[in-house]
Amino acid sequence: MNFLDKVLPIKHKEVELLRRNQGENRFARLFEKSKAKPVFIAEIKPQSPSAGQLIQGDPLDLVSAYERGGANAISVLTDKVFFGGSKGLFAQIRRTTDLPLLRKEFIIDESQVIESLQLRADAILLIVQLLSPEKLKQLIHLSELVGIVPLVEIISEAELTIAINSGAQFIGVNSRNLQTMEVNQDKSLSVLSKIPSSIHKLLFSGIENEDQVKVALQAGVEGFLIGTSLLRAARPDQKLLQLRKAAEEERC
Repeated sequence: MNFLDKVLPIKHKEVELLRRNQGENRFARLFEKSKAKPVFIAEIKPQSPSAGQLIQGDPLDLVSAYERGGANAISVLTDKVFFGGSKGLFAQIRRTTDLPLLRKEFIIDESQVIESLQLRADAILLIVQLLSPEKLKQLIHLSELVGIVPLVEIISEAELTIAINSGAQFIGVNSRNLQTMEVNQDKSLSVLSKIPSSIHKLLFSGIENEDQVKVALQAGVEGFLIGTSLLRAARPDQKLLQLRKAAEEERC
């Protein structure tokens, strides 16, 4: 046996261990008990095309507010042109909190996945409307390979089929149609009800009150991504606590 024949079996074992360790993602672990205790992801976005300017002061002040409110993770916009975010803001927040971070960006290329790894993102957003089915599949595979959770965003049953066929294990249904900016939660919950039980289900956009949280949980939602209603609240921490309390009441 030559030297390289000795090397390969050892490296195969090391790679197998590496892949298992990469699967121990903090964002993914939040969903281990999500059917009993839903996940709340609070968002930091300085502005939005639909709501205008949303953050007047220091965005970092929101981190401590969200922690006080019991956020399980934080979503950070890094798009500058449309949402006023930046990679620098993400890096600052990464240094400020130990909570898992979702990088919310218009990701269309493998280089952005690697960049997200460098930023120490725990999860990234992949939007079906932006990607061909083949590209979506490639980006999901690369994300999982480097230990980042790919959270796939859809708005319709047709997009759900694409996401499932691409291997998505975390799917978020956006109540806001990014083409029209209209919000329709009833439609989103209808789409969400078609997601197989083996896939984690999240609801994006339009969550403003306790009743909406309870209705969504009845439809099988495991996680919420909430931005505008928290950012507009006089006390984001109290607003988040109220929404979490409603979820606990519904689960009792």
